[in-house]
Amino acid sequence: MILRARWNGPLPVASEYLMSSTRPRFAYRIIGVEVLRDLPHHVPGFTRLKLEVERIPSQDVPAGAVIHAWKWDARKKTGFAWSAQT
Repeated sequence: MILRARWNGPLPVASEYLMSSTRPRFAYRIIGVEVLRDLPHHVPGFTRLKLEVERIPSQDVPAGAVIHAWKWDARKKTGFAWSAQT
């Protein structure tokens, strides 16, 4: 599965996880990360990413795994997206 995201902070790496911090049913194991080109209308301070992930049940995330908070990020002019805040 491919996810697109705006990211601030250190970039994720393969084998880390994305998961909502409120009532998570699923987590996403990161398989690959591609940094996309920033365009003039994008929010400064964020990196655009294309993430290749595998969706798994949240209870299957191993103990001690690196988990990035994953939240819905509604953008007013350019539609909707997900993002991670670190």
